[in-house]
Amino acid sequence: MSKPQVQFVMEKVGDDYVLWACRGEGRGCTRNRYRSRKTHCEDCVACRDPNETLESIIKRLARGDA
Repeated sequence: MSKPQVQFVMEKVGDDYVLWACRGEGRGCTRNRYRSRKTHCEDCVACRDPNETLESIIKRLARGDA
């Protein structure tokens, strides 16, 4: 069994854009697999800190801090 990959979803909310890190709904989200307009799921984590790197977000998800 392969480890689920973290995917990033850029979603427009009002006039702003929010980057979401999707670790997978139930750890294997297929919600956005065939969608042309991707949206976040319940297990997605919003990336709101402009100083946080993508690598640190992935590590935070792996630790379970998010």
